[in-house]
Amino acid sequence: MSILRAADAVPPKYAPWLTLLRDDPAHLRRAPAPSYWALAPYHIGQFTDTCCSLATAVMLVNAARGSAHLKSGDKLVTQPDLLAAVGDPDWIFGCTDPQGHGASLREMAPILERAYAVSGVTGAAVEMVQTTDPRAAADGFRTALAAIERSAATQIALNFDGAPVYGVADYGHFSPAAAYDQARDRLLVLDVDRGWYEPYWVPVEVMLEAMATLSRKDTTPRGYLRITLSGR
Repeated sequence: MSILRAADAVPPKYAPWLTLLRDDPAHLRRAPAPSYWALAPYHIGQFTDTCCSLATAVMLVNAARGSAHLKSGDKLVTQPDLLAAVGDPDWIFGCTDPQGHGASLREMAPILERAYAVSGVTGAAVEMVQTTDPRAAADGFRTALAAIERSAATQIALNFDGAPVYGVADYGHFSPAAAYDQARDRLLVLDVDRGWYEPYWVPVEVMLEAMATLSRKDTTPRGYLRITLSGR
């Protein structure tokens, strides 16, 4: 009896407000979802516990390059290669050292701009949107999400606190937004913590709350990066 009670006390893997993509792919069947199809081939897992910002950057850069534009001798961008090419000492330490703490949103904005440039993606404009008030940020965030549904020329890198999203985690995190189901007001996250999470739908209001938090690294606001690609 005690064993059964202990088992019942273990929380489920996913919070009740999350819906796994494999359980509900209907939006991708009825909508073009260009950003999802641009990102999905490059969905990777972070290769250290603190390099979610790096894995997110690699996904976005690979999607921006697009395999159709690569020559036979061109590699895909990898996490070690991008980290070395950008060459930011603080980012290298934050992503690879056991004492590192990744990157904050404020730090990632110029790093991501450089990541596109060193990968041959010209004209990528990175806009940092720090979120301090979920209600005040809601309209702008939904506008940005609607843009990724129209074209893969807009990309979004989310920076959020894990606790409001997962229900049990308690750490800052980066991952790309891949689709927006406007009818149900939810976004699809291709989470780079692939050792723990599958792609999931999360309500926009939940993500807004998760973004309206402060980085533990430098106490600056979290939020998202909105990237506009030229020539797409």
